Amino acid sequence: LGETLLKHATPVRVGLMLAPGSEDRVLEAAVRSAFNYIAQERNSNKEAFYFISQLLNTPQEGKLDLNQVKKQLKKYASSGANLDDIISEDSEYNFGSQLAEEFVSKLGSNKYPQVLVNGVPLTDEGSTPVTSSVELLEESLVTALSRHTGRLQRAVFRGELSDADDAVEYLMKQAHIVPRLNRRVLGSESSQFLDLSGVASSSELFTEDKVHRMMHLTGRDALATALPILKYFTKGGKPDKITQTVWVVGDLNDKLARELLRNALTFMRESGGIRVAFIPNVDGSSSDDQSLNKVVLAALTTLEPAKATKYVALLLENEGCHERKDCDILPELVPALHKHEWALKAAR
Repeated sequence: LGETLLKHATPVRVGLMLAPGSEDRVLEAAVRSAFNYIAQERNSNKEAFYFISQLLNTPQEGKLDLNQVKKQLKKYASSGANLDDIISEDSEYNFGSQLAEEFVSKLGSNKYPQVLVNGVPLTDEGSTPVTSSVELLEESLVTALSRHTGRLQRAVFRGELSDADDAVEYLMKQAHIVPRLNRRVLGSESSQFLDLSGVASSSELFTEDKVHRMMHLTGRDALATALPILKYFTKGGKPDKITQTVWVVGDLNDKLARELLRNALTFMRESGGIRVAFIPNVDGSSSDDQSLNKVVLAALTTLEPAKATKYVALLLENEGCHERKDCDILPELVPALHKHEWALKAAR
């Protein structure tokens, strides 16, 4: 039905959500990776949709398997492309599962397949699900579209909606629509905050060969994954109960960032119950020497927290040493410097 709507160029946007499952994670990753590959390489979500349609309509005995996925993908893949690499679980095209899980959790239902029109699920008429047959689904969909179209037609007739207006914005302003977000979020003033409610993935993602998979996580899940392995500066002496955490985000090639980190360390040493973390935020296209950022990261991960605080504070007091290339580098930090070359890329 979705393919028919696309082929006949009906004024309807058709979206496809690959709901996450748990029966066969390998097959799930293969289908999702193939779909994303076609959408990117062909620059066409429509062709990716056709791929899924053809995959499901292929005459087959039993359940869908990897060989059938590769057979259909071969029709769309460029010559010389390694199909096994494209559909593997570690593939760079295996992304979107976290977003799909979030969407499904907000939907509040685990019944599949399901069809939504303008965000409203199609309800079953009687005891027969609307998705049980193409004919029943088509009838329910046409009825729902006619109902929504009628509302828009009346709005155009009354002069409430014109070509210059955004139809989605008009629909969201209707009295029967309740926004999910509160007024503070919907307000014109932008707010910046960190969502700490994510689900952490394995810390093994923070290795050079797997760090690219962090890009597949949502922002809050990536943050939840990074938090447990974040290293902190603390002051020496008897350990205090931590009541405040300070994150300094910046590029130490910038004088303002160096002053910010130096002031944060001074504040921590003069106060109680505070810890400080440094998170590098460097320009990926810059050719600047990143030695100072790498030295501070190496100190955090190699030295004891109190010793790292003392060392980095002295390093920052020697203003401009990274430019003169005469910074005092501790011997135990040298092996860790090359290790943190990719860590800076991960931070970006």
